[in-house]
This record gives sequence, structure tokens and C-alpha cells, in this order.
Amino acid sequence: MMAERDDVVALHEPFAEVVDYGETEVPGHNVTSIEELIDRLLDLAERTVVFFKDTTDKRHQCVLERLDFLGSGRHTFLIRDPREIIPSYCVLRPEMQRDEVGVENLADIFAATTAAGGSALVLDSDNFVDQPVETAAAYCAAVELPFRSEALTWGAGDRVEWRRSARWHTDVRDSTTVERHSTEYDRTIDTDPALQAIYDHHAPFYEELRRHRLHLQPAAEGPHHVVDS
Repeated sequence: MMAERDDVVALHEPFAEVVDYGETEVPGHNVTSIEELIDRLLDLAERTVVFFKDTTDKRHQCVLERLDFLGSGRHTFLIRDPREIIPSYCVLRPEMQRDEVGVENLADIFAATTAAGGSALVLDSDNFVDQPVETAAAYCAAVELPFRSEALTWGAGDRVEWRRSARWHTDVRDSTTVERHSTEYDRTIDTDPALQAIYDHHAPFYEELRRHRLHLQPAAEGPHHVVDS
């Protein structure tokens, strides 16, 4: 959705690229460390609107220590029930470790952001797939971007920015909009004790983040961005 917009510079998983591949591109610069990446993002944001999406399967301790980064910009935390995350992740990484699910890491970044006085908005992925227009409109209002409904549709196919990690993006590659899909998995929380243990660890962090989620009014009343506290 954000990559469809022409009024933002959208970057795809720059933190993951630095860790997994040793480098990433920030317009005009080849970046090779997390510290340098943060510096470049802050510098770029002084000249234009920057949006980047990243993952929390790895912990970047220096992010938690960069109060200038946490306290600036608008940080959005997109949550998904770990009951759904874990089996889908396990398909691509059967040897997955507990912390790779990333919900605890996400909660730690949320806590650090709020402690630094930063803007922290929690979006529920269930809302997004069930009410994409209302959720996107409420998100745009919260981060002071104009809502563009046309950004919710795109052409199917691979994108150059995820060429290194394409196997993680097969569903979105084949998509043309935001919609719910149902998938059956061989290993689930209910059938695999190891996955159940991973779920039990992350569930409290998910529930705490969910407590702060953005709530949507019924569509007829229009979206708003009130969160729990």
C-alpha cells in the first residue's frame, strides 16, 4: 500500500537487509550498519516523508538505545495473533527459534518508544484485512498523511525491493489488494507442543500490545483513531 504512493519514500525491511545481507540502500547511500542506517533515515526524513516497513525476528539492541530515533517520527506496530504467525513462519523455517516470532521484540520497541516520548500507534492486522479502507483511512489520519484509496490496489508480481527475500512474499506477490486468506497448516499450536510453548511465551506480549490498538467505529460513522490505554 505505501509503495503505491508517490508522496513518500518507501523502504522495504532495511534493518533486516543490513543484518541478513550486510547492506541496504537508502536513497543515495549504501548502508552497512544499523547505526549508520538510523542516521541515514533520520537525515532523509528531514527532506522528505519516509516510510519503512521492517520485521522483528531479530533484536537490534542499538535501536532501543537510540532515543533520537525512538522519539522522532511516527512508529506503527502492526500486530497479528501469534497463533497465526507461528505456523505460517514454521512452514518457511521449520527450525525456527522462539524469539524469531518477534512479538516480544515488538513489545520491547513499543515500550522503549513510549518511554522516549515517541509516537506509537498499534494497528490490528485483523482490522486491516477485514476493514482495509477504514483501517487505512484511520492510519493515515493518525500519521497525518492524506488517505488515498487507490493505494489499496496494485498489480500482482514480484517487486525489485524484495528480490533477496522473495520466498517470504509469495502471498503478497500474487495479491492485488488487502484481503483475508485462510490457510491450513500441518503443524499448528493445537497439534505441536513445541509450537504451543512458543505461543505461550509470546501471547502475553501480544495481548499487551493489543490493549493499545487503534479502534474503528462502524464504517457508517467514519474511522477514528482512539486507542486503549
